[in-house]
Amino acid sequence: MNMEREFEAFLGIDSEVTYEVGKGIYQGRARTDLYCYPYEPTPYKALKELFDQLPLTSQDCIVDFGCGKGRVLFYCNQRFLCKVKGIEFDKELYHQLLDNAEYYHVRFHGQRKKVQLFQMDARWYHIQAEDTVFYFFNPFTKEIFDGIIDAIEESVEQHPRRIYVVLYYAQDEYLTYLKESGWQLHCMMKLPGYEYDTDEKAYVFTAPLSLV
Repeated sequence: MNMEREFEAFLGIDSEVTYEVGKGIYQGRARTDLYCYPYEPTPYKALKELFDQLPLTSQDCIVDFGCGKGRVLFYCNQRFLCKVKGIEFDKELYHQLLDNAEYYHVRFHGQRKKVQLFQMDARWYHIQAEDTVFYFFNPFTKEIFDGIIDAIEESVEQHPRRIYVVLYYAQDEYLTYLKESGWQLHCMMKLPGYEYDTDEKAYVFTAPLSLV
């Protein structure tokens, strides 16, 4: 059994991309408009390496924008016992996310209060003072990303705290906006597979010094 299947079985979820037999297309978030990108989960190997180098605590709260079926949420909640919030726009994926949550809570029943799931446009999520880690795997266009980063900055200005913005397989446009906005590069991690694909890495940023 490979790592993907081992983690899926351990967490009690199914977060892989599924394919329609004979049609050659995947089921999941479709590029039905100009704002949301197709669903693709972060590999477990990458998650393990990323959070080996960026350990969270039970006091953290991670927000995954475009969380899909919830892989990052359930992995981080189980590993760190931290609060997690998933925001997913696509209704079909959101229903699969809810199914995964029910199976996950059967196995890890003590964590139900720490998992919050929202079916909504990410632009309408109100950043909370408890939110400390923001995870992006290229879920939408730069225009939406820019607005969310602006909202995070406003929240940090109102409620100063240590936060991280995590970009996996980052778009150049995302990186450019953060750098031009004064965000500080905390670290860049080369993840498993980097030797074959140099985009296989994660960037972690902290808030501009002017806000903290």
